[in-house]
Formats: sequence, structure tokens, C-alpha cells
Amino acid sequence: TIANTAAGGNLQMQVFSSPGTWTCPASTTTARITIFGGGGKGAGGQSLIPVSTGGSGGKGGIATVLVTGLSGTPGVYPITIGSGGSPSPTTGGTTSFSTLISATGGSAGGGGSVAGTPGTVTISSGTAIRNSFSSAANAQWANGDTNTTGTAAVAYSTTGIYGAGLGGGGNNSSGNGGIGGAVIVEFIG
Repeated sequence: TIANTAAGGNLQMQVFSSPGTWTCPASTTTARITIFGGGGKGAGGQSLIPVSTGGSGGKGGIATVLVTGLSGTPGVYPITIGSGGSPSPTTGGTTSFSTLISATGGSAGGGGSVAGTPGTVTISSGTAIRNSFSSAANAQWANGDTNTTGTAAVAYSTTGIYGAGLGGGGNNSSGNGGIGGAVIVEFIG
């Protein structure tokens, strides 16, 4: 639950898919932060019989955290966004919300269907509401796919946030790149 001591506030949401700063309103003391590390790059195929498959890139670390004790003075929180894995570097980048929360990127996939390792989340301040998104229950937060065609990760958008931090799919030649991270800030102000 996001509480606010000032009456009449409205629930607001800001989505960051590139670096920036979040300015906390003076009346806001609590925010719900969802963070995505960058997804790792899918691997190129390894010669296997009868088909050649590449491993999927690992998803970036993902968590939703309730942060309390925020203050509108000074109230400016820097945000960094981890890039998706590409030819170099192949590991996804780290996303952070000030010094309070960070999510590392997923590692690259390996040849022969070896999936990359998902990223991890470090919480210096706040309470994790959710920090595990299983592939079965939340396929939109799974690693990229491992197959002969190497499906690309879904592109990030503000209307379809589920692609954030996904690993790229592997394929016969070169794997697809991972999707960059994001930060979603929900607050009453």
C-alpha cells in the first residue's frame, strides 16, 4: 500500500527507459519502485546434430520494492538504466534507483542451448514486495528463447512494459541482443 500524509493526492506513475532523475514531491514519503536490469544477449548457434541452437540471454534482475522515508527536500533521485546485451558487451547493464536499489543485467547465452544467468537485485533501502518472477507464471519476464530461429526479445514501450530487461533469443548464426532495463516509479503526490 502506498500511503500519503497529505489528503487529496493522486496516484501517479513515471516510467524511465533512459537515464534521468525522479523528483519526489514535497508531500510524498513512500513510493513503489519496479526495477529491471538489462537483458543479456542471445548466443550464436553451436554445431549440433540435427539442428544448431544458441542459448538464450539471461533476463535482467527484476524486483518491486516499497521505499519509505522519502523526502521532497532535496527530493531528487538519479536513475541509471542498464543497456541490453549486444555484440560488446554481451551482458546486460545495471539499472539503479539512486543508491537505494540496483538490478544487474543478465549474462549472455552460450552455444548449444546454454541459457544466460538472470541478473540479481540489491536493496539498500526499502522492502521487497516481489523479487522473483518465475518463467511459468510470468513468461513476459523470462529469459529469451533458445531455438533454431532465435526470436528477438519484445521491444520496450511505455504501453507494454513487460519487455523490459528480457534476454535475446539465440539462433543458428548470431544471437539477438537483450532489451535494456527500466525503472517504474509509482507514488501519491
